[in-house]
Amino acid sequence: MAIKIFSLFSLLPVLYVLNKIRKRRDFSCADILLFFETLYVAFVPLIGNEELIKYRVVRENYSVQLDLFLIYNLFAWLLVIIDIVFFHNSNNKNTLLNVTGYIRTWVKRNILPNKILVFLIILSILQWGINMSSYTRDVEMGLGSLDQRRDNIAETNTPFSLWLNSGLHFIRLYVVFMTSVYFFQKKVLGKKIEKKWLFGILVISEAFLHLQISRIYVLESVVLVLLIYYSLFKAQITFKSIFKGVVSLVLVVLLVFPLITGFRSARYAMIGGHLNSDNIVEVVGTGIRMMMDGDIDMEDADNKDTRMWDMYEALCLGCRSDYQGYGELTANAISVGIPSIIYPDKSKTGSQGIIEVETGANTDIADSMLLLGIMEFKFLSPILCVMYYGIFIISLMLIHRFIKNTFYNSNAIIIIFICVFMWLNRIEMTFDSLIATIINMLIWYSILLISLGVFNIKNKYIYAQ
Repeated sequence: MAIKIFSLFSLLPVLYVLNKIRKRRDFSCADILLFFETLYVAFVPLIGNEELIKYRVVRENYSVQLDLFLIYNLFAWLLVIIDIVFFHNSNNKNTLLNVTGYIRTWVKRNILPNKILVFLIILSILQWGINMSSYTRDVEMGLGSLDQRRDNIAETNTPFSLWLNSGLHFIRLYVVFMTSVYFFQKKVLGKKIEKKWLFGILVISEAFLHLQISRIYVLESVVLVLLIYYSLFKAQITFKSIFKGVVSLVLVVLLVFPLITGFRSARYAMIGGHLNSDNIVEVVGTGIRMMMDGDIDMEDADNKDTRMWDMYEALCLGCRSDYQGYGELTANAISVGIPSIIYPDKSKTGSQGIIEVETGANTDIADSMLLLGIMEFKFLSPILCVMYYGIFIISLMLIHRFIKNTFYNSNAIIIIFICVFMWLNRIEMTFDSLIATIINMLIWYSILLISLGVFNIKNKYIYAQ
């Protein structure tokens, strides 16, 4: 009962964000981060079944729950204060700090040409290839004895394969963003889509691709589309349009998520049957057949009820731990990104290995920036966490400014916004992961810059930048 009470009061800060919808105001980075933090730390525990909590100390220790309640609320209200003090400055209305303002400014300044549809279809095909490559790797890692599987993991998880797989999310969100903008721009300009068949192929391809990925990434794409819509049409939003948005989210959860669960279970069944198939039709067909024949226990396969507590459990274990790193975890996280030739004694596991041991979990747990802050400085963690996010976002703003003055392409630079959006909604990203995404972002910007040049894709400007 204590968890429910603490969670209910922890919802109060997010009311500030929701009130912005009523007032048709822009959302800042602090708003988006607060929304997703609330989703994981307050809303999920409020509706979840406490009996599914794996750790007894988390379920029964009210002192630990109170510590997390106080730390989280300090963090949440600090985000609200920062938004009120800093993000309402008119100088920030078109920067990365103002998420919806940045989207609206970019969309209004650039009219996407029809030829970009061909480019996006090619990227969509690339996503299919990476996704199936990832599936094949899962198959290979699942074959043989335990020792053989360990060898398979070492052989298949090469730096290139891991980088390519992580790049799938950059490409996916980039395609979702550009496809949505292309569609909404036509509505803003009062024009019809000229290449309907190309647009249809692109939408169908992306829809089927999203059936093959994690549910949290599907939700991520849906939120991105809703943010774009809100950015462009917030002045026209009515109760009816809000209702449609809520219904869309509910339909995704009730209709799309079970399909994703079924396909994932079919994939695992194929791995168990040693069926190594790169044929996406065979994978999808097998999933549909198994669901229709009742070969998949959907309640058993749908483990969201048990996984939904992972973040809350990890944060509580961090509050219970007597360990305080005072910068050790941060130093280890930074050292991971330093080449071994420069720093031979660098950490091999970054901050996560230490956290797993010191929390007593001794297994993979839902790491996060807030958890890192708790393990470093306990009740000072909200300040540390906000500072870290601020440093990373300001770093990207500086990179954004440098690129605009040097190697600039308006269609490619949106990948920097994608990187910020990933940071804000993926609460389980660690300090190590944030550093890695900056490197990946720069690589994919270079790839997009060259590719867009090859396709000679340039935007028409509605007004000068």
